[in-house]
Amino acid sequence: MTKNVTGCSCNAFVDARNYRFVREDAQGFWLADLEQGSSGMGGYQRTYGPAIAFCPFCGTKLVTAPRG
Repeated sequence: MTKNVTGCSCNAFVDARNYRFVREDAQGFWLADLEQGSSGMGGYQRTYGPAIAFCPFCGTKLVTAPRG
């Protein structure tokens, strides 16, 4: 069975996805933005944006998997 490869296969991009600094959804890929949490204990909240079309590490055009 062949797995659909999406995004970029460079090690930095794969690591970023594994650590949830890059997210993929039906619209494309998004970079994480860490914001100071409201707990006051130094916690951070991860939000996503802006959308990206190219790998921020090597410049490869990002391709999403067909949905269906």
